[in-house]
Amino acid sequence: FANPQLRGKASPNQEPVWRAVDSCRMLGLVSLPKQRQETDKRMNDDTNVQNGTIETDDAALVVEVRGDAFLPQQVRRIVGTALAMVHGWIPSCLDENATPNGQDQDKMEETSWIRQLLNPDVVMETILAPPGRLYLADCRFHFEESRTSGKGLFETDVCGTVLPMKEQGDTSSISTNGVEWIQQQILQRQFTNKEERQTERDWFVQTSDQTAPRIRQAMLQQLRIGERPVDAKNLSPEQPILKLPLNPSPSSYETVLTKLRDIVAQGKWPETSVARSSVILNGKNTTEKEATTGKAGSFTVINTKVLDQRQRESKSRGESIPLPLGNQLFPDLAQAIFDLEEAIAARQKLKRVHISSTNHGQQVVVKDEDDEETIDDFRPSHCAVNCNAQFTPHVDSGRGAGQSLSVIVGLGDYHNGEIVVEGLPCDIRFQPLRFDGWSLRHWTNPYEGERFSLVWFTPAPK
Repeated sequence: FANPQLRGKASPNQEPVWRAVDSCRMLGLVSLPKQRQETDKRMNDDTNVQNGTIETDDAALVVEVRGDAFLPQQVRRIVGTALAMVHGWIPSCLDENATPNGQDQDKMEETSWIRQLLNPDVVMETILAPPGRLYLADCRFHFEESRTSGKGLFETDVCGTVLPMKEQGDTSSISTNGVEWIQQQILQRQFTNKEERQTERDWFVQTSDQTAPRIRQAMLQQLRIGERPVDAKNLSPEQPILKLPLNPSPSSYETVLTKLRDIVAQGKWPETSVARSSVILNGKNTTEKEATTGKAGSFTVINTKVLDQRQRESKSRGESIPLPLGNQLFPDLAQAIFDLEEAIAARQKLKRVHISSTNHGQQVVVKDEDDEETIDDFRPSHCAVNCNAQFTPHVDSGRGAGQSLSVIVGLGDYHNGEIVVEGLPCDIRFQPLRFDGWSLRHWTNPYEGERFSLVWFTPAPK
């Protein structure tokens, strides 16, 4: 529930999103004073007049959202999604008893939607409520409450609602309460301005006819990808992962792939760090048992050429750089991995993830690198080596050096398992891809088979 343009900044492992929404509740209905309604309605061509009386349903529901801070568009997307559910444009039922084998199959789609909406391992589009109705009703200041032993900056009632503030010389019902005055201004504009009313009508049409169907389709597609049972309306039953014939591995990858398979066969895969484990899904292909028996997980190796240079520089300062465990355990593999990277860089220009501007905003696309974009001096210092690791949505920790770009490639005999960059799935099986892992959220689609991946990168020096 945030502006999608935040991209990696909205990743759960980023501090700016560590905010809590304490409550969301309906406070009641508000409307314009009767006299103002009649005056404004007579000026509006949409007025319905019958038997000399004016019909009006110009009332608005006040929804209060409280939290310690909000992300851009967060409140509007919470309210927009709730509106879409109320109108039936997207599923609204959360029934834990609606199981694949249950009797109430009509609730399967609704249950699946809610679960995905609340699933931190899935990135889903949400609906943005129309503008012009959001306002700040109250705020609390920690520094002030600390100074006054918990007393807020503004006087409130027992429910926490700010009490009316009377202004000298003005006893009107609107000006005696700042929040009420704001509400009246919003209602007057939304109910009487033709352009504002048309904007909201257009929002209803676009949401019901375009946005909501797109979200429903994306949700059902995610269910298929995740191999969860699908028994939704107008959809066929469970569909397994599509298995097309696999192309053989290129000869240039054979040395690295053989060494990786040997490590797995011998049960020598190192234990994954706590930080890396937090973004790896313990699912069908990466179970906790496998992770502790040397058959799944992730570790890092460093380019010894880069390390030698840093060792020389650190020795002059009386420091030393420890050799990573991956290099200590598998020196031949580390050498082969960076030999492969050099071969890839010398042989081909890579596919690269771009942020492209369109008339409808920005979108993520993959294009071939042209001569101007080719990074000739990009020699990564590190490589993450992954085995049967399905990553959840995240951005890489720390920050990159230089161009801040990573190169990823998949190895092994597996089906699906694309890397998804900000919602765009990219097939990386023996097809290297360059992308910015520090600013773009990325994750792994479910897969079947034996899946390795290599991610070359250069972190900024600490």
